[in-house]
Amino acid sequence: MNENEVFDAATMISAAIIIAGGAIGSGLGIGNVASKYIEGVARQPQLAKELQVRTMVIAGFLDSLPIIAIGIGLLLLFANPLAG
Repeated sequence: MNENEVFDAATMISAAIIIAGGAIGSGLGIGNVASKYIEGVARQPQLAKELQVRTMVIAGFLDSLPIIAIGIGLLLLFANPLAG
């Protein structure tokens, strides 16, 4: 194995970790936000509309994380700026 093969393997592994980490983190975050929304509405039903708007905004921000992670992972795989 030469240095280029090791570098390519490390790049593939790191891209997979980046993409998987973003997806797992986002999934856990959205699940946590949804559970807290349900708890908040159960405690104060009169605030359901306001809580729903805030929950959807936060869920939108959390959904951007895997999109950015996929972009960085694909950048590393196909146009690696670290390769010499």
